[in-house]
This record gives sequence, C-alpha cells and structure tokens, in this order.
Amino acid sequence: MAYQMHVKPAKRFHGVTAPSTAMAYDLLIITHANQSADVVYKVTKAMHGNKKDMAAVFPVLKQFSQKKMAKKGPLSYHPGAIKFYREKGLWPPKN
Repeated sequence: MAYQMHVKPAKRFHGVTAPSTAMAYDLLIITHANQSADVVYKVTKAMHGNKKDMAAVFPVLKQFSQKKMAKKGPLSYHPGAIKFYREKGLWPPKN
C-alpha cells in the first residue's frame, strides 16, 4: 500500500530542505497459502526480533516499526503470522 508521509529536513533525506510530503510504501512478504504455519511464524518472529541486524544490511529498515507489522489492508494474513501477532498483542490490527 502507498500512503503519504510527512518528512522534515534531515541528513538522511538528501535534498529535503523544508518540511515536505512524500509517498511511502509498506514492505510485504508474500507466501503461498499452503506454506507451513511454522515457517511463516518463525520468519515473522525473526523479523520482529532482529530489526537492528536487518537495518545493518538494508538501512531503510531503520524506519521499520515492529508495532506496525500487522496493518489492516486488502490482503489476507497467513495463519502463522497471525499466531505470532496474537502473541505480541498486535492482532487484530488496530490501524
């Protein structure tokens, strides 16, 4: 999904010299509906618990928010992801 995001000038935003509005996009991991719930659970848990390591490899993930991993949208969530989100109090999405 795409949405508007307000950004303020910062070193990481080259060329942003005044408060601006930019387009932002959520990152999605898509899997087959028949993928093992255990595999999806483990991947979701690994992402939730390893933000620092992921951002070290792909710096844009510094903006990644574990609290916003489950969002309302047009796609269905895999049961393995839902199980993890429930454990963390992120399900059902509140946004």
